[in-house]
Formats: sequence, structure tokens, C-alpha cells
Amino acid sequence: MTISQEIVIIQQNNNSQAASLFKFLEKGHHLELGSMGHLLKLCNGRTAEKEYLIGQLRDFIRFKLNGIALLDGEIVTSIGSIAKDFRNPGAHSELLTKADAQECRRLCIDVLQSLEQCMGESRPATT
Repeated sequence: MTISQEIVIIQQNNNSQAASLFKFLEKGHHLELGSMGHLLKLCNGRTAEKEYLIGQLRDFIRFKLNGIALLDGEIVTSIGSIAKDFRNPGAHSELLTKADAQECRRLCIDVLQSLEQCMGESRPATT
């Protein structure tokens, strides 16, 4: 079965957690941080077992990118929090406090450190 056929099957399944994601992507939208966080959450859940493409993405992240740290539940939660709780004040009415900015910074550093671990593990050894 082709990837396109898999996507059509997922989009027709109203019970699929991935259906809305593929409908979103079909419209040509870019993945922003919130969508990426949602996708990583799907990779960690039962959806990755039920939906072939989500499972393939999970396996790619785990085994090709050495991204076990990126799929860590705390990191996925942090990405979701950054996207949901700490927004661009120019686009939204709520302003961030200094404490909010410090919390967002802490979460961002945690996420970036997990990415650094993935990159470090996938780099070839140098002499």
C-alpha cells in the first residue's frame, strides 16, 4: 500500500486520532510547534500501534534519528506547554510575566538538550 493510500484510509476513519492531522497537512499548512507536539504525542500513544504511518514515524525517530529522548513523555509535554502556554504576545492578548518567560526558557532548554542528545548519538565518531 502506498503512503497516499494509507493517508486516505486514515482520513476516512473518524475514530482515528491522526485523521485531523492528515487533513491539516493536506491543506498545505506547515507544522508549527503545537502540531509537532501533537504528532510526537501520537507517536507515544496507541495511535502509533493502530496507524501504520504514525508507527513508521515513531520508528524513524527512535531508530534512524536516535530520538528516544525526543519521544520522552516529559519532553513531549514540555513541547505542548511551550506551544500552548507561552505564545507570541504580538499575536495574542495575554502578556507574559518575567516568571512565565523564565519557565518557558527552562522548558525550551530541556527540549533543546534532548535534541542535542539525539544529534550527539547520531553523529559519527571523529578522531
